[in-house]
Amino acid sequence: MNFCPECGTKVKGFKFCPECGYKLVLPTEQDAAPAPTPTPTPAPTPVSDPAVKVAPASAPVDKPVFGGSLPEFEYDESDETILTDYNGVARRVVIPDGVTRIDSYAFMNARTVEEIVIPDSVVAIGDNAFEGCSALKHIELPLDLEELGLGVFKDCTALEDVTVPDGIEYPDFIEIGEDGWFEGCTALKHASVPFLIDGIFSGCTSLKRFVVDDSNDRIPAGAFRGCTALWEVIMSDTVEVIEEEAFMNCTALRDVEIPDSVVEVEERAFQNTPLSIDILPDSVETVGEDAFDDM
Repeated sequence: MNFCPECGTKVKGFKFCPECGYKLVLPTEQDAAPAPTPTPTPAPTPVSDPAVKVAPASAPVDKPVFGGSLPEFEYDESDETILTDYNGVARRVVIPDGVTRIDSYAFMNARTVEEIVIPDSVVAIGDNAFEGCSALKHIELPLDLEELGLGVFKDCTALEDVTVPDGIEYPDFIEIGEDGWFEGCTALKHASVPFLIDGIFSGCTSLKRFVVDDSNDRIPAGAFRGCTALWEVIMSDTVEVIEEEAFMNCTALRDVEIPDSVVEVEERAFQNTPLSIDILPDSVETVGEDAFDDM
């Protein structure tokens, strides 16, 4: 695993850091240098005395020349079922069967990868595992997946469609400002998820329509923040709270029916949207500061 010594950004195969521009000297460059040619040893001068025996010259020994490429996958030293890093440059990546966890940041900034095939043996994917995979178009998550970390697909700007399995456990310790699963996925048009989490679709500027099903009792903080193409949201009557900044800067959202189950709308929930406070049902007891622009 390589990191920029200047800003700490994870880098893979770059000559310059993609964040700060620092010139990098990676192991691939150092190892690829040709091995120095050994200076030949001159043969011993023959002697005329037949009593003196001269040992024959040794045959030259070939020294191994190591290639400049790192292994495609790296694993945890204590548990080889945990994939910790991907160092390849392939467009299609097949993760070996038997891997049980894809660790945090394992594929971060792997910008050549367009498709990742994940075996059914994988039950956990760590935080930001695929962040910055800007060419990633297709990925199918295993049906038995139990853990999906925060920011796992952050800034995967080519990703259009994802299905998250129903068996996923809700992430612990999530707070507003932390990375949702699909934050910054600007090409995302459809996602099937078992529940919403904070910031889940923040900055998904191609998402146009979403149905909030009855697995949710709230619209989490920042869930649709900055979804500028979102024009329709259908809420289940299980929703009780619309949290802070849930629909902030959804500038195309002109009509939404808020169910009678909602009792609280938190601060800035609909700030900078075309909606009015008049859409609220009588069931709403609390409206936070700047929940709507016209307040």
